Amino acid sequence: MAEYIERDSISEVLDGLVERIEDSLKHSTQFGSGCDYAIRYISNKVEDIPAANVRPERHSHWHEYESCVFMGRYGKDGEPIFQDRKTFMCVKCGRNTIIKETFCPSCGAKMDGTNQKGDIK
Repeated sequence: MAEYIERDSISEVLDGLVERIEDSLKHSTQFGSGCDYAIRYISNKVEDIPAANVRPERHSHWHEYESCVFMGRYGKDGEPIFQDRKTFMCVKCGRNTIIKETFCPSCGAKMDGTNQKGDIK
């Protein structure tokens, strides 16, 4: 599985490294110009790293309820036929479905039972 890291995180690590190197250079000048070049080179390379197109993972759960559904046909007496069945609603986006899946077909949330901000009540 691919791993994604944020460019800002790398920059923070490099900034900390630069501070440590600069502190050590105050006490010794023999590595000065080489370290400066290496730091600038690495910093430029970090800026060249393309941003990953990664969507944040969504989590939600199904809200289960009973509903009366028109079956699309009529009885002999001409009355519409309804049937009670379980319906599931994604708490994140509000999509209704009769199939309880591990991911919401509408918003893509992983149905692992966790609640996060932005849930529909």
